[in-house]
Order: sequence, then structure tokens, then C-alpha cells
Amino acid sequence: MLASASKRMDGRSRLALGASLVGAVAGLLSACGVDVVVGINRVREESTADAAIDRAEPPDGSDGDASLEPSSLLAVRRGPTEHAAAGIVRCTSADDPACDGWLTSVSGLPSVVERVRFGGAGADAVRSLAFVGPDPIVVGTRGAPTVGAWLARTSGGGVTWELPLSSQASAPSSGRGVDIAPNGVVVALGRETVAGAEVGFVARVSADGALLSRVRLDSAPSTKDAAVDVVAVLVDGKIYVGGSRRVVEDGGAADVPVVIELAADLTLFGSSTGAGLPGEGSVRGLLAERSAEITACAQSGDGVGVVRMRDSLDVEYASRVIVEPNARVVLGGCVVADDGAIVLVGTRDGSPPRPWAAKLDRLSLAPTWTRTYTTLAGRLTAVAPAANGAALAVGTSGASAFALTIEP
Repeated sequence: MLASASKRMDGRSRLALGASLVGAVAGLLSACGVDVVVGINRVREESTADAAIDRAEPPDGSDGDASLEPSSLLAVRRGPTEHAAAGIVRCTSADDPACDGWLTSVSGLPSVVERVRFGGAGADAVRSLAFVGPDPIVVGTRGAPTVGAWLARTSGGGVTWELPLSSQASAPSSGRGVDIAPNGVVVALGRETVAGAEVGFVARVSADGALLSRVRLDSAPSTKDAAVDVVAVLVDGKIYVGGSRRVVEDGGAADVPVVIELAADLTLFGSSTGAGLPGEGSVRGLLAERSAEITACAQSGDGVGVVRMRDSLDVEYASRVIVEPNARVVLGGCVVADDGAIVLVGTRDGSPPRPWAAKLDRLSLAPTWTRTYTTLAGRLTAVAPAANGAALAVGTSGASAFALTIEP
């Protein structure tokens, strides 16, 4: 098993969001909820009626199909009255120079409204979002003049401020994740290429857009080969970063899950390579709503792994790997629902790919159910809690942004 511990410095009604959505700007969103989703045990398939899809009509003045734009949603967060989602539009790959970054409001299916579009000379993409008060904070990549990591605060239909996160103007980089610390500081992370090698970084930014501090995650052998994607801040201010790390063992190289622990001031405390999960994979969700505990959701081989650890990463409370017979499940994300359970969402690989979800007990990680939406085609990439224990998952169906309510 290519997994080793390295600590103390060594160590989710349905909806296809029509890609033609360029309607009026929505009102302000308010503070977001904490996102996490998980579940599994008995397979339950959706009926054709339950799996109906509502596609948005082209906006007034459009000329039908010619106005349609491909799009994808990569992130979602909950406000008090609606969800905000973000991703890419005008393209099907975030690397396409035609891409614009995209921030939308979802105030009730199928009401989806574009809030802000981020365009430029190169590929623009939004990969993650959080809230400072009523305002969404987005992180991703701007394509000009240099492909670089970037953070922005929005309000209503406009941008309040933008901040490049690259350490060097000439170094390609990408923003990957963002969360808000208890004191209101924005914590963003991403990757950048330095001397031909990709390195993770974490930055602290004030609510008014001032860069407070920034560190590269290459100061210790246990973190220098980490490709980071997600960040979460514990209630006491500790920062946790997740992704994958390349390890060499028995003459072979593999990318395994990793969780990295930082102090509130970005001092490196330690890391857990493998994160207590077997096989290759990557952390794609971190749950930090509980005091003195961190839960990681990760790709683990062809299945989905979940592990509960102490905030110090020193002790593993519980872990579980969920697999589906004769199929690979690709994890999109996880969230804690209002009923206290963990909801997991992703994709059951195949032709076509099918949306997949599961629900777990928050403490024991015991599966409650799993679902493969056999009448739908699409990929789920992120999830946020919704009312009454449900969750709202987003992703892509064909070449269009897609949202799916995961019923409890």
C-alpha cells in the first residue's frame, strides 16, 4: 500500500443550468453555510419522473441554439435564501482560452441567474468560492497577461476588488480553494510552477483585498511534492490543506492523498501523507465544523474514502472506503448536511457517466445509502447543504452546467 504517515514537519428537484444563462443580476447573497456531503449502503436508483431535467430557456432576444454557450459549474456554496455557484462558461475545459469565469445565483430550481462574468484575453475560470458577509469571494485563474492565480470579492453584479496571488508575474499558477477564518481573514490556496516544478501555496488576505501573508508548501520534505486543491479553517483558526502528494515506494511512484496542517499564521505544523487511506488518490473535501477534529473526503483508488482525524492529524478516529461493484466512482466533493450527516457526491464512470451520491453517519462513518442516478448523465463536482437535510450538487451534463438536488 502506497501510503505512509508523515507528521510534525516530516512528515449535493434537478436542473441542467442551460449554458445560455446570461440573465439579470440577482440580489445580494448572505452568509454561506458550511459545506460537506456523504452517504452510502444500499443502492437506490432514481425513477424517470424523479430524474426529470429542466433546462433553462435562452434569454429574451436570443436566436435559439446559436446563443447557447457551453458551461460547467465547479463550486457551490449556500446563502440564507439561495445558493451561489461558480465555474466556467463559453468552453468545456478550463484551459480553453475562450473560457470566462462564471458566478451564478440559484434561488430556486430552475431559477438560475448570472451574477458576474469574469472575462479576459486568456482562459479564465472560477474554481472555488466562499462568503465574507453578503459578498462572494471567488478564487481561480485569470488568463492574461500571464496565466495566474487570482482572488476577487464581488458585490451584487460587480467586482469590489481583485488580487493576483502569483509570487512571480512570469510564473504560471492557478487558484484552487478558498475559505474564511473565524476572524474574517480570507484563506486561499493554489499551485504555481517554480523552476519547472509545481508547488502548492497558501495566502492570507484581508476582507478589503490586502495580501497579509503567503507561503509556499515546499519548506519540508513531507509537503514539497504536494498538489493542493482544497482548504478548510477550523473554528480555532487552524488551517488544513488537502490534495495529493507524489511518493516513491518500492521503486514505484504514486499520487496519494495528503492533509497538511498550518497554524493561523501559516506556520507549518505537520502533514499526513496517505491520510489513513489506502492506495492512490487525492483529498477533494475537508470538513472542519467540529472542534479539534478534521474529516477528509478523498478519492481512494476506484472508491471514495472518508477519514476522521484529530486536529493534530496524530490519531485516526475512523475511516471508510466506499466502492461500487464493477465501477469506478470519481469523488466530486463532500459536505455536512443540516441533519448532521455527511453527503458525498461524484460520478460513476461509464458511457455515459452517471451522477452518484452517498450518505454517511457523521461520527461512525457508517453508510446510510448510496444512489446512482441511472436516468441522468453527467458529472458532479461540488456540493453544498440545502434545506431539511438535502444537498445541492453541481457539475456538468454534456456541455452544460448542471445542478441536482440530493434528497435526504
